[in-house]
Amino acid sequence: MTGHASPADFKSAASGHSENTFLLEWTSKSFTQIEEFLLETSLSPSGSWSSYRVVPTSEGAYHFAGKQFLTDLQPATPYRARVSAKNGEGWGKPGPEWNFATKGAVPSPASVTASATSSSSSTVFMLLCLSLLLLRYRD
Repeated sequence: MTGHASPADFKSAASGHSENTFLLEWTSKSFTQIEEFLLETSLSPSGSWSSYRVVPTSEGAYHFAGKQFLTDLQPATPYRARVSAKNGEGWGKPGPEWNFATKGAVPSPASVTASATSSSSSTVFMLLCLSLLLLRYRD
């Protein structure tokens, strides 16, 4: 790992325990000190982004953590978040969006993960069927 910090790894549970607040926690790796995080949140699946500057804490060699307590959220509502980190190389690009929800709502599934899983499952199934056909008709 060199250059910019790794994408944020969210540690919070995606389903909230409160109707109008949420504690977002994440970690990121970087060979140089992370100076600042930029957390962005919005309603899911679309909405304008709200930004929060977050001071990182050191979690040991090359590991940094951030957290932000969000207030005044809407009850039973899905949200999304993304994080950028600033280190000695400058600001990195925002990491992948992470979905979460306040109490009473189900977080939206990660569209990239869902489509990749679906695509992989379909490919495996097709290969299995072709293999069975080849075995059946090889004589």
